[in-house]
Amino acid sequence: MDKLLIFDNVSCNDYGTSALENLSFDIECGENVVVFGPEHSGEHLLCPLIAGFIDIIRGDILYNNVSLKNMDYTDRLKHKQKIGYLHHTYGLISNMSVEQNISLPLQYHSKMSRAEITEYVNHLMVKLNLEKCKNLRPFNLSRAEILKTAYARATVFDPDLLMIEHAFEGQSLIQLLTLFDVLREREKQKEKSILFITFEPQNFIRIAHKFIMFFGNEIVFSGGPDEFLNSDNPYLWQYRNMSQEGPMLFP
Repeated sequence: MDKLLIFDNVSCNDYGTSALENLSFDIECGENVVVFGPEHSGEHLLCPLIAGFIDIIRGDILYNNVSLKNMDYTDRLKHKQKIGYLHHTYGLISNMSVEQNISLPLQYHSKMSRAEITEYVNHLMVKLNLEKCKNLRPFNLSRAEILKTAYARATVFDPDLLMIEHAFEGQSLIQLLTLFDVLREREKQKEKSILFITFEPQNFIRIAHKFIMFFGNEIVFSGGPDEFLNSDNPYLWQYRNMSQEGPMLFP
C-alpha cells in the first residue's frame, strides 16, 4: 500500500525548546491512525508540523512523496488546502451562520459558482443533520452542532488526509452517531486517511487501523486494535488502566 504521510527522522523546536527528536512513522493511504498519550507528550506537535505551522529542524515530512521542508510560501498554502484540519477550538467565525462558515473556504479557494456552492453545502448539512440550524450562529449551537459544522468546513475539499485534533473530547458520544456514520463512509474510500489526536483512544477502536502512543516526546507503543486492547506494554497498560504505577511519572 502507498504511503500518504512519512515522518523521516523529524526533529523540531517548540517555542525554542527541542521537542521532538528523530521521530519516524508513516500513514498509509486509506489508513486511520490514532495518536494518544498524556498531555504534552509530543503528540500535540504532529498536526502543526503536518500543516506547516512549525518548522522542521532535521529530517523531513513527505506528503504524497512531496517534501514539506523544501516548500516555499506558495507551496505551503497549496499544501494546507489539501489537508483537512479539525482542531479542538473548532475555529468557527462567530458572526457567520452555519451555512456561511462551511461555504467560506469554497468562496475563496474554489472555482465553483455561488449556486454550486449553495447546492454542495446544503448536501453536506443534510448529511450531518445540520439543515435545521443552517442560519444559526455558533453562539446558538450545541457542542455537537459546532463540531459537525467545523467537520463540514474541514472536509469541503474532500482531502486525502483529515486531521482531527482533540475535537471529540468533551462531546456526548451518542450525539455524535451521525458524524461517526459519516466517518465510516469516508473509510470506504481506500485513498482517504484520518489522523486522530486524542486523550481517549478507546473511542475509536471500531474505526482505527493503528494506534500510536507518545510519552516524553517519543513513541512508546505502536500497534493495531487487538494489540491496543491486549498488549502488556507497560506504558499502554498504565494509560489504559489510569494507574499511577508504571514507567510514566507525574508530579
